[in-house]
Amino acid sequence: MRKMFYALMALMVLTSCGDKKNNNGTNPLTGEKTENGTEAESKVEFNDQPLLAISEYESPDWYVPVGYTPSSSNENLDYENFTEEQWKELTERNEKETAAYYELLKKNMERYTVLRNLEGDKKVSFVAANFDKGQESTIAMGWQGAERDEHMKYLRYRNESGVNENGWDMAILVTEEYAKTHKPLKVEGVETTYDEDGEEQVVPLPPYQVEELEKITGKKVKKSRLNSKIEEDMYQFYTVMFENEGDKAYAMQVFLSRKGLHLGKMETTDVDGGEAMWAVDMEGDYPYQNIISADDDGKNVTFWYIESAPEHIDMGYFRIVNDEVEQHTYSSNYVWVN
Repeated sequence: MRKMFYALMALMVLTSCGDKKNNNGTNPLTGEKTENGTEAESKVEFNDQPLLAISEYESPDWYVPVGYTPSSSNENLDYENFTEEQWKELTERNEKETAAYYELLKKNMERYTVLRNLEGDKKVSFVAANFDKGQESTIAMGWQGAERDEHMKYLRYRNESGVNENGWDMAILVTEEYAKTHKPLKVEGVETTYDEDGEEQVVPLPPYQVEELEKITGKKVKKSRLNSKIEEDMYQFYTVMFENEGDKAYAMQVFLSRKGLHLGKMETTDVDGGEAMWAVDMEGDYPYQNIISADDDGKNVTFWYIESAPEHIDMGYFRIVNDEVEQHTYSSNYVWVN
């Protein structure tokens, strides 16, 4: 669904023919004033950005899908009402960011030497890259050799401690400098269990916090589930789904700390046939988001999450800023399994 959206967005840009003008001295994307009425140059700092890494069963290798999610995907832009001029500016900005990111990745890919996930840090070394073939932002699992090269742009790293025995595993890949300056925090995932009828058993948000959340949002909680715990019970990370309202479904990511609730943004999707259309091949539930790693650089605690659904795997971070949850997506990838 997301891939289709971005393809449609790109098509709308390519078919537009408006000249890029900015006569009123504002950026048409943000409405902010620009010097002498010209567009402000987009500047994105990557700062040793962690990468998503996927292992393959009984292999010592980890694959990083090559792709970049532009910063505009994390902005609250009114795509439906964009003018041709705004589409053109957005596309040019995204192309510049993506090109800059790829150049940085090519120059620094050998510096990524540390894998971080629930098992802790592992040492890896760079093996190979495939930039010239394959599809961007695609995770091709089960393919081998030349076949994988045809389907997936990737960086490949080798786990120095031996083969991966846990099937598909996911981690963030960081540079040695990042590992030294960002202290890892203990993260505990919550194992999924099922009852005799095959119903998923979840740990819900405590009742008094449910009442508080309903009071704040004005919506009735349908169900909630604990996804991860960080530093024992210092932080607890929940996904909350609310009762449908007409043809819309609602969900939110929530952290519970010793200060209380920290709310993410309210997310919505369409309801079709009584089911929320969060992701392809899922029965109304919100895609799983789990904290795969968390770290503290002395200024911010950053919670690195993986969102997984049948058709995509995304990676990004949560931070608690002024008691609210800030979310940023770094990597949106589509899964292609042989």
